[in-house]
Amino acid sequence: MLLHFSSLAMYMDGQLILRKARGLLYQYRQIPKVPCTLSGLCKRCGPGMWDSEHRPALECVGHSDDEKCSLSIDY
Repeated sequence: MLLHFSSLAMYMDGQLILRKARGLLYQYRQIPKVPCTLSGLCKRCGPGMWDSEHRPALECVGHSDDEKCSLSIDY
Protein backbone atom coordinates (compact mmCIF):
# COMPACT_ATOMS: atom_id res chain seq x y z
CA MET A 1 0.00 0.00 0.00
CA LEU A 2 2.88 2.36 0.78
CA LEU A 3 4.26 1.74 -2.70
CA HIS A 4 0.89 2.71 -4.19
CA PHE A 5 0.78 6.06 -2.39
CA SER A 6 4.44 6.72 -3.09
CA SER A 7 3.87 6.26 -6.80
CA LEU A 8 0.78 8.49 -6.68
CA ALA A 9 2.83 11.21 -5.01
CA MET A 10 5.21 11.20 -7.96
CA TYR A 11 2.40 12.05 -10.40
CA MET A 12 0.04 14.27 -8.41
CA ASP A 13 0.29 17.89 -7.34
CA GLY A 14 1.24 18.23 -3.67
CA GLN A 15 -1.14 21.14 -3.10
CA LEU A 16 -4.03 19.07 -4.44
CA ILE A 17 -3.15 16.15 -2.15
CA LEU A 18 -2.98 18.46 0.89
CA ARG A 19 -6.30 20.08 0.02
CA LYS A 20 -7.99 16.69 -0.29
CA ALA A 21 -6.40 15.47 2.96
CA ARG A 22 -7.63 18.58 4.81
CA GLY A 23 -11.11 18.01 3.39
CA LEU A 24 -11.15 14.38 4.53
CA LEU A 25 -9.94 15.36 8.00
CA TYR A 26 -12.64 18.03 8.23
CA GLN A 27 -15.32 15.49 7.22
CA TYR A 28 -14.01 12.98 9.78
CA ARG A 29 -14.12 15.58 12.56
CA GLN A 30 -17.78 16.36 11.74
CA ILE A 31 -18.91 12.75 12.29
CA PRO A 32 -20.46 12.28 15.77
CA LYS A 33 -20.05 8.47 15.70
CA VAL A 34 -17.47 6.33 13.93
CA PRO A 35 -17.56 2.55 13.37
CA CYS A 36 -15.49 0.47 15.77
CA THR A 37 -13.28 -0.58 12.86
CA LEU A 38 -11.92 3.00 12.81
CA SER A 39 -11.23 3.13 16.55
CA GLY A 40 -7.48 3.28 15.94
CA LEU A 41 -7.87 6.71 14.37
CA CYS A 42 -8.96 8.08 17.73
CA LYS A 43 -5.83 7.04 19.62
CA ARG A 44 -3.16 9.63 20.25
CA CYS A 45 0.28 8.89 18.88
CA GLY A 46 2.13 10.84 21.54
CA PRO A 47 2.90 14.42 22.37
CA GLY A 48 3.05 16.70 19.39
CA MET A 49 1.41 19.54 17.57
CA TRP A 50 -0.73 17.26 15.39
CA ASP A 51 -2.50 15.57 18.29
CA SER A 52 -6.04 16.55 19.05
CA GLU A 53 -8.68 15.65 21.58
CA HIS A 54 -11.27 14.72 18.95
CA ARG A 55 -12.82 11.54 20.30
CA PRO A 56 -16.10 10.70 18.61
CA ALA A 57 -18.34 8.02 20.07
CA LEU A 58 -17.70 4.51 18.79
CA GLU A 59 -20.52 2.59 17.18
CA CYS A 60 -19.90 -1.15 17.07
CA VAL A 61 -20.87 -2.76 13.78
CA GLY A 62 -20.67 -6.28 12.41
CA HIS A 63 -21.77 -8.20 15.50
CA SER A 64 -24.72 -8.48 17.85
CA ASP A 65 -25.15 -6.24 20.88
CA ASP A 66 -24.44 -9.02 23.41
CA GLU A 67 -20.96 -9.74 21.96
CA LYS A 68 -18.00 -7.73 23.22
CA CYS A 69 -16.34 -5.78 20.45
CA SER A 70 -12.69 -6.74 20.06
CA LEU A 71 -11.87 -3.59 18.06
CA SER A 72 -13.17 -0.91 20.40
CA ILE A 73 -10.73 0.82 22.71
CA ASP A 74 -11.41 1.89 26.25
CA TYR A 75 -11.09 5.58 26.96
